[in-house]
Amino acid sequence: LRIAALVPAVRAGGRIVVVIGAQAQGPLAFLKSTGSHEPEPAAVVDRLERAGWHRARSIGGHDGLEFVEAVRSS
Repeated sequence: LRIAALVPAVRAGGRIVVVIGAQAQGPLAFLKSTGSHEPEPAAVVDRLERAGWHRARSIGGHDGLEFVEAVRSS
């Protein structure tokens, strides 16, 4: 996952949402790729912050998926 490469694709003040999960079920299951090992939300928050994103945080989960968001600085 190359998080730093996403910075130029998002406008200043824009948000990124990372969707992670190991056993997706229900209406959001199509968002989950199969056969991959997923990182913990805390690890994604850490990687986002190290890549230059701000206010990275886990915003919850649903149907086996976890959501992490961050904001691009100006």
